[in-house]
Amino acid sequence: MFSRQGDNEQFRQETQILHHHRVYYILLVGMAVMLLFTALDSIMAPEYFSEFLLCRLFACGIGALLMVFNYYDREHRNAWIIGFAGYICASAVIVLMIMRMGKITSPYYVGLLVIMTSYTAIAPLTAPVTLISGFSLVCMYLAGMFYLEPLSLSLFSNLFFMVCFVCIAATQSWADTAARARECDLRIAEKTAADKLADQADNLEIEVRKRIAEQESSERRFKLLYEAITDDIVLVTRQGDILQENESFQQHFGDIGGSRFIETVSQKDQDKAEKMLAEVIEHGRSKNAYQLTLCTQTGASIAAEINGVLLMRSNKVLGVQLVIRDISIRRN
Repeated sequence: MFSRQGDNEQFRQETQILHHHRVYYILLVGMAVMLLFTALDSIMAPEYFSEFLLCRLFACGIGALLMVFNYYDREHRNAWIIGFAGYICASAVIVLMIMRMGKITSPYYVGLLVIMTSYTAIAPLTAPVTLISGFSLVCMYLAGMFYLEPLSLSLFSNLFFMVCFVCIAATQSWADTAARARECDLRIAEKTAADKLADQADNLEIEVRKRIAEQESSERRFKLLYEAITDDIVLVTRQGDILQENESFQQHFGDIGGSRFIETVSQKDQDKAEKMLAEVIEHGRSKNAYQLTLCTQTGASIAAEINGVLLMRSNKVLGVQLVIRDISIRRN
């Protein structure tokens, strides 16, 4: 039923805690049954009313004392002993009542079945412990009845029904224990999965932070390199709109982000510039040493050599990067 020793230990601890809490209900139910039988005494055995009442009050006093013991059982180690003691005490009182009436056919026999059913139904017992508890009551009843009279058909009939109740209670305890064990296994599996998921989430978060830090570091290095290049660099869209430019480009042409690159080209070379961009975008080929005449922000014309590269990511066009070099001195 359990895959690991740790699971078995956790189930045992959970059962101890559950048993500790249910002992209160076991004792309260037993005390209530004792007091309810007082009403039956007034009808079935009025001559024993006072005597039986004292016995039941004594049993209730023991039940209250056991509740105190259970309250101070902080480590939940004695729950079964306390609950079993209350069960035996209530059973002994009923057996004594039957013996006092002097006949096996006493109607108080049903009280034994009530006590047995209440105890085995409330307490989280295993099947073997339920059998031990049930047959302890059977033996107690059998010993008391032997004291009254020899074996009889009535005694055999009562024992038969008691044994049937014990077997039914043991079956129920087995089913309840198996169900609680499965629930415990599921909780452990869920907790293990949740812990693994939390670890994976932490690792993923660490990896994401690491990747972000690496990307930011790479972007800073690229930006420093981008700004340190003496050539003019500009990134334009497929439509020719300027997305980004470096400091050198801004010194020559001004901060014209969002404008069209074609506006920096002299009138006579604008068709050539548009053709160059179209070839780079449509064919994905780099254009090297493409010469155009550009107009600076002061109105001066410069001869420029342009290298165009198509930038893509995940088969998606990001834009065209243009590296512009002033070759006016070379021409002169």
